Amino acid sequence: SLYPDAPDREKVEEWMEKLSGRLDVGFFNRGVEYYEAKNFPKALESFEQAMAYNPKFDEAQRMMGFVYIQTKDVPSALQALESALEMNPDSPETHYALGVANTLAGKAQEAARHYEKYKAMAPQAEDLDVVNKWIARLQTKSAADLYNRGVDFYDQGKYDEAQKEFLDALALDAAVPEAHRALGLVYLQKKDLAEAEQSFLQALRLKED
Repeated sequence: SLYPDAPDREKVEEWMEKLSGRLDVGFFNRGVEYYEAKNFPKALESFEQAMAYNPKFDEAQRMMGFVYIQTKDVPSALQALESALEMNPDSPETHYALGVANTLAGKAQEAARHYEKYKAMAPQAEDLDVVNKWIARLQTKSAADLYNRGVDFYDQGKYDEAQKEFLDALALDAAVPEAHRALGLVYLQKKDLAEAEQSFLQALRLKED
């Protein structure tokens, strides 16, 4: 027969019992769809629902961290990702995410440590060359060097390159108002007014301190 026989009632009940415990996966998959569509509030809501059904769902906890990274809430990102790591210390993806979050937080040594963990746990990963470059920059460059390189790129009208240098400078030292202001100028040139505003506000906050 082209079509299989319908399962009996007992089999259906068995499947339903299994599915009832995997609502977390359904909410997680929905959250990933929202995340890829850049609907971060809905993504966060879905991942939280997944965690409500499965409090040890480290993948959902990690994706919450990525949502916070995308929305520039770095402290919440670090908290979510540290929780995900406690749930599953052997996750290379979580170490990678913590590398990203600590870079944004200006914690260069901690970021490099997590990237090294990622490399050790995922030796066949396709992005190791890129990760090695990030580690080298975190370990050997000074914030001043990167800032000056960014200024040079900015003066040449190379705004993508300038943005990268300013972000790397802030990864090494997030308390430099000049770098935040310079990054804001880059965002203005790229017509990203929301990011420009955030950078200028951060520069002002640091000058007030």
